[in-house]
Amino acid sequence: FEGREDIIIASKFSPENSSEEKLTNSLDKSLKRLQRDYIDIYQIHWPPAEIELRGVCNILKKFANQGKVRSIGISNFLEKDILLAKEILGDKLFSHQIEINPFNRSYEADFKYLHKSLKIRTLGYTPLKGILKLKKNSNKYKLLLKISQKYKKKINQIILKWLLSLGDDLSLIISTGDVTHLSENIYFEEFNMSSEDLLKIND
Repeated sequence: FEGREDIIIASKFSPENSSEEKLTNSLDKSLKRLQRDYIDIYQIHWPPAEIELRGVCNILKKFANQGKVRSIGISNFLEKDILLAKEILGDKLFSHQIEINPFNRSYEADFKYLHKSLKIRTLGYTPLKGILKLKKNSNKYKLLLKISQKYKKKINQIILKWLLSLGDDLSLIISTGDVTHLSENIYFEEFNMSSEDLLKIND
């Protein structure tokens, strides 16, 4: 990739590949496909059993020490598993990937302050989940429509802007199969919303 320093490459592995042999093979295949010497963030897709998690974290720490992986990420972990991973990986544990959207507020309820205390970045996936299912006669839809018209933006851009306002440790993983939506999602940060409007969505 040109401009490699501006690109963060992340990859995941499944719990069934948690043995050292399978995990080494999985990482090496990813590096070969990507034609890279290292992966920026190598992520555990789902938490394995606790006894396996200790082993997996030690293997990942070994990969980091070898330079094959810059940082380690976890996904969909409970608090006890996060704490165990942090204990073993220390500063190598970079991120925790969780679902975050207007209909899943677990980031605020369960993870925001935990992540901050452990210095772990939050990666939020499916940030726009459920938006298309909002009924047009619902109060939430009417509010979002009113705010989007005020700023002359799409509702999905308003939602993304609001989500990012929830925490300075939060990054969003945004995916779409539509080129128009892709452009909208890329440039959603290029406007400012008042704290009053952000609070209205938050309620």
